[in-house]
Amino acid sequence: MTGISEDRCARCAQVLALLALLGVSPARGAAGPGALPEAYWWRRSLSLSLATDPLQALAVPEGIASAIEWAPIYDGPHASRVRQTLATMRVVAQAGAWRYGAEVEQGSALGAGGEAEWNARLAVPSATTGALGVERTGRRSAYAAAASFWDGHVGGAFSARVRAAPGVEGAVSWSRRTAGGSLFARWDDNGFAGIVDASGTWTEERARGVVSLKLAGSVVASIREETFDRTPQPSETREWLGRRLLWRAEGISVLGRNRMGRWFADYTSGHGWEGLRVDRNGALYARADAPIRSRDLTIEWDPAGVPLRLRTWSGAWSQKARGNVAMWPFDPLLGLVGTHRVAHAEASLAHRGFSIDRGGAADRFLDGGAALWRLEPRADYSSWRATFFGIGREDETSNESNVRAITLLGLRAALLVRAGGTRIRIEGIQWLPVRIEREGETGGGSGGSGGGGVFGPSDSGGSSTGGSVVRVSITSS
Repeated sequence: MTGISEDRCARCAQVLALLALLGVSPARGAAGPGALPEAYWWRRSLSLSLATDPLQALAVPEGIASAIEWAPIYDGPHASRVRQTLATMRVVAQAGAWRYGAEVEQGSALGAGGEAEWNARLAVPSATTGALGVERTGRRSAYAAAASFWDGHVGGAFSARVRAAPGVEGAVSWSRRTAGGSLFARWDDNGFAGIVDASGTWTEERARGVVSLKLAGSVVASIREETFDRTPQPSETREWLGRRLLWRAEGISVLGRNRMGRWFADYTSGHGWEGLRVDRNGALYARADAPIRSRDLTIEWDPAGVPLRLRTWSGAWSQKARGNVAMWPFDPLLGLVGTHRVAHAEASLAHRGFSIDRGGAADRFLDGGAALWRLEPRADYSSWRATFFGIGREDETSNESNVRAITLLGLRAALLVRAGGTRIRIEGIQWLPVRIEREGETGGGSGGSGGGGVFGPSDSGGSSTGGSVVRVSITSS
């Protein structure tokens, strides 16, 4: 028996590295270890779901609001694609000091790639989450709670805000909900074939604490601590997928106003560990583990008297993954001698950018912005087949990305239409490659490819597209 050929193994590893780099999760504005920076989404503010932070979710005007966000993040060679969709509808009503809300959220995410002989897919299938919440606001405090429902599982969330003393405010939030996903991989090469088709569910628990202090003048400083834990739920299915995560993040932000205008700065640092395992009939045969670290800095300035917002940001993310796949589910003879496939991969992303947006009121008829963003990705991997209980080693492959840096031009445009008490907002974002620098190239690298690809021309000669975000929201009061 022979293993996957070196060329196909390299392509598969590149696809899987891309999926790991971009992440696959439709969650909104939540703490997490994803490599795709928040700057990609170009949001004016974060919007958390009722099932995650009911106090923040209910802090909106009364009425009915619906929104959809569609993001074809990447489409490239070998049918590689990363896409994400999220649709929500929320109803908020108030009676005295009480506010009530109901929300329906449907999200899906997909990362995939492959050819006729092999393909891989990591997906969060389309699923609907319902939530009911209630909030009570007092003179010095506000409290909110919510219950969520997904595929027969019940979750809960709680959040509170308290003014402890003049100029001192504290806020906490906690949520627990169930989510699920699937992993599919198939290869067929020189008589050696295998299929992995696993699915599973896991519990996601998030917590957040913030303390805000009003300093001299109109300056407010906040410190926060966030946690995100994912715990797999056992299953009786033949192929079981388990995802585990331990994530901790700390941050500090400062907001102020003076004669020069409004300014804001935020720094976040996170670290954690992520793991994935696949069992067949209760026996573990594939696993991968990776420590992850990230940091991000954002600075904003709204000049006084000028309807502009200037923003600059920088950040870094890194991951070191180690994994192995036992051969016994695919070839009993190889399984008898403990043969397994081992893979080591390291990936990192450093980035910095600058944007200018039309600021001021958020209800302008036309809105837009432009940005420049430099990304410096690094990725390499090595893989081999360990034979005879790990003593021998054969079919070794290794590779590394030759892309040194990518410079992107970002464009954002939004249109707001009013019809009676209804507001319809349509927003589009596109990231275009204007410069790609590769190792060993002289003369300043190459320009981007046509079609608006995030990564431009690929090593295989094809082109990539994507880098898009489309949002549509409808609000009725």
